[in-house]
Amino acid sequence: MTNTTFNIDKCVANFASSVGNGATMTKHYVAAINYVIESRDTTPITRMYQAAKRRGDNKTASLILSTFSKVFDGATATRKKGQLVGIKITGATLSNSAVSKLHELAEDKASMRGPKFAAAF
Repeated sequence: MTNTTFNIDKCVANFASSVGNGATMTKHYVAAINYVIESRDTTPITRMYQAAKRRGDNKTASLILSTFSKVFDGATATRKKGQLVGIKITGATLSNSAVSKLHELAEDKASMRGPKFAAAF
């Protein structure tokens, strides 16, 4: 049996470096969502958002949060001086249908920037 530990830094770096490949972005985003579901730690999503903002990619940053809010209905963003510093999921409800959609999109290698992803969320 292989122990595959989720590495937040690696996942975020892979997501951030796959700007030109929306399907790869989807794959890493889904991995981060799976980690959040298991651990209740939203750090990778916060860091993905911050990485997109640093790149000046506001569309991707918005997509990260809007999709997350559909997966965790009731999640709240914590901001300091207008900057996202965390996401709270205490009291949020996990949407199994949104998680299923994400997994289907990843399996179909759908681009996070594409119309198929946009139509799903």
